[in-house]
Amino acid sequence: VAASDAMSDTPWLLPNLASDTHEIVPQPAAKRLRHAPGVQAVLFDFDGTLTTREEIPGWRLFPDRGGFNRQGPDSSWLKERGFGGQERVAHLRAMLCHLKRLGVQSHIVSYADRDVIQCALAILEIGDLFVDIAGLQDLGNFASKASFIQSFIDQRGLKPSEVLFVDDQDKHIINATGLCSTFKCRGLGLAAAE
Repeated sequence: VAASDAMSDTPWLLPNLASDTHEIVPQPAAKRLRHAPGVQAVLFDFDGTLTTREEIPGWRLFPDRGGFNRQGPDSSWLKERGFGGQERVAHLRAMLCHLKRLGVQSHIVSYADRDVIQCALAILEIGDLFVDIAGLQDLGNFASKASFIQSFIDQRGLKPSEVLFVDDQDKHIINATGLCSTFKCRGLGLAAAE
C-alpha cells in the first residue's frame, strides 16, 4: 500500500488530545499511513475498502439467493459496479502481487459474509493472493474487529508494528489504533494512489 500526498484533501478522523474527542480534519495520505515499514501482514476490510460499494449483495453472486433466475454469478456487475471496473481490479491485483513478492501476507477481516467474499475474489481471480479470509462467521465470536485483530496478532506472535489494518470506517480504525498500524482509505474502495 503506497501512500501519496496526492490526496491531501482527504478527511481523516484524528484524536483531539485537548478534549479527548475525535474530529475530522484534512490530512495527506502519507499521514494516514502509520508505521508501515516492517509490515508482515496486511488486514484488509472488504466492503468499501477492496470493493467500491458498502455491500456486495449475495444474490448477485448466488442465484439461489434471489438472483432473478440467473444461471450464475453476475460477473460483469461485480467487476464494473462492485469493484470499480477492470482497471481498478488490475490495480488491486498488482498491489496484492507486489505485497506477496515482498513476503507480506494479505488477509481479509470483514463483517461481510465469507461466502460472498470468497466467490467475489474467485471471480476476479485474486482469491489466491489472500492467506486468510475472516468474514462475518469468523468475527461473530469477537466484540469488534479490534478484538479479532488482537487475537490475530497474538496467535501469530507478531508485533503490532508488523501488522497493517486497512479499513474505510473511522470506528474500526480508531478501535485498532494502538494494536497495529492503520490506514484509513477514502470509503469508496482503495484508490490507486492509496
